[in-house]
Amino acid sequence: MGEVRRALYSFLPSAKMIAPSGRQADLFEDGEDKLKAALTKAYRLLAQRSRTEKELHDALQKAGFAAEIVAAVLTECRRRHYLDDTGFARSFIQSRLRNRPMGRERLAAELRQKGIAAEIIATALDEVFTDSATLSLASQLAEKQRKKLAALPPRKARQKLADFLQRRGFDWETIRATPLWRELGDSELEE
Repeated sequence: MGEVRRALYSFLPSAKMIAPSGRQADLFEDGEDKLKAALTKAYRLLAQRSRTEKELHDALQKAGFAAEIVAAVLTECRRRHYLDDTGFARSFIQSRLRNRPMGRERLAAELRQKGIAAEIIATALDEVFTDSATLSLASQLAEKQRKKLAALPPRKARQKLADFLQRRGFDWETIRATPLWRELGDSELEE
C-alpha cells in the first residue's frame, strides 16, 4: 500500500485535513480506506469491460469519491496499463464493425461521446478506414437493404438508401459510389 500512499500524497497538498468536528484527522485513517474502496470499484468496473479514462472517472465520481481519490485511482490504473484509450478505440472500432457496421463519422461520434481525444480517434479510424474499405462496407450495408428498396420507385429508393447510409455514418461521396446507388440511377436528390 506504500505505492498507493505515495500516489495519493502526490495529488494532495497535505496529508492532514480538518474534520467537520474541528479536530485534525489523519487523511490516511479514512482516506486509505476510501482509496482502497475506489480502487476496488475501479477494478470491478474494468473487469466487466474495457473503459475509457472518462468513463472510469465519471463512474467513480458518481459513486461519490473525492476528486483527489479519483485522480489517484486513474493514475494507478494507467500505471498498471488497465486504462488505454488508444487500445480502447481500436477494439471498439473492430467490435462495432464486426457486430453493427457503420461509417467513420458515426464511429467518431460514438468515441467522442466516450471521452476519447480527437487525435486518438483520427489515428484509430485511419488504421481501419481506407477509401476502398469504406466503400466496401457501405456497399455491403446497401446490399442488405436491396429487398426493402426493390418495390419502391427509384427516387424513393435512393432517398431511403441515402438516409440509411447517412445514419450509419457514411458521407455523400461514398453513398453515391455504392453499386446499388448507381443501379437505382445516379441523379441528385432533391433536398
